[in-house]
Amino acid sequence: MTKAAPPQALQLLFKERANLLYRRKLQENLKSAFNKSTVYKFSRISKIDLSVIIVVHNHAEFTYDCLVSVWKNRFRGMEVIVVNNNSTDGTNDVLKMFSGITVLNNNRNMHFNGGATQGAIAAHGKHLLFLNNDCRLYKNAIKSALSRIKKTSKVGIVGGRILNTDFSLQEAGFLIAKQGVCIPLGYGDNPKNKKYLVSRKVSACSGAFLLTPKKLFMKLGGFPKMYAPAYLEDMHYCMQVKKHGYSIVYEPKATLLHFRQASGNRDWAKKLILNNRKKFISIWRDQLRLTWDKNDKLVKPDLHLYENL
Repeated sequence: MTKAAPPQALQLLFKERANLLYRRKLQENLKSAFNKSTVYKFSRISKIDLSVIIVVHNHAEFTYDCLVSVWKNRFRGMEVIVVNNNSTDGTNDVLKMFSGITVLNNNRNMHFNGGATQGAIAAHGKHLLFLNNDCRLYKNAIKSALSRIKKTSKVGIVGGRILNTDFSLQEAGFLIAKQGVCIPLGYGDNPKNKKYLVSRKVSACSGAFLLTPKKLFMKLGGFPKMYAPAYLEDMHYCMQVKKHGYSIVYEPKATLLHFRQASGNRDWAKKLILNNRKKFISIWRDQLRLTWDKNDKLVKPDLHLYENL
């Protein structure tokens, strides 16, 4: 008798299948757009409130889908900055389809850390929105996040309700555990659960969708080069923001899909995360003991998972 696969293995299999189907659909959409010679226009104005910063390296189908979703969320006072890290696929042709955006072309791959910093320096907006190119924004995602950061005092960062490609929850903010392990709250859960539909303070949020005032970002040093090429620079910035008296807020109306690690090798990513975690812990060891509350309703059901981290 064949032994049944454990639930976690089945969930992983379903997610991998959802990712495969999602990516195929994006490739079909891009091919269709090329055939139609589609052009999307962003308005250029002098007074800019928000700069959307997208770092890309190949994977043109994701960049196209991401930019279309940004275009659907566009408003007066928004600029889009794409940092093109020496892409060698059809990315350059994709970027030509979007008029009015700013493209910063690099002759080598600066990765997320270097590219995001480059984009922030070039930005004209009062606020910065760092957005991964493998994300698809839902309607009013940007306006909802921007509204939250403006109407709530002392907010340094706003993160969104991020979904997997199978429409399960990927992140409703992050918990940073005692040993520097960063845990996405609600991962795999139903994103329509009431507890994920309320705006609330969280320990951190990921750089996949991270809104912050430019003045604060530059004042606190942004994403430190010590984490280059990538990983945990977003968590470091979250810790800096909290250290300086600002809060980090999860905004459920800012909803988006995130493919996750579309631009990187998983083994390479794991190696970088483990290496950067050592740096992260060396800086924030004392503060890590104070970053989460055992009575938090989003944490308590799974508290046993975190006790020994």
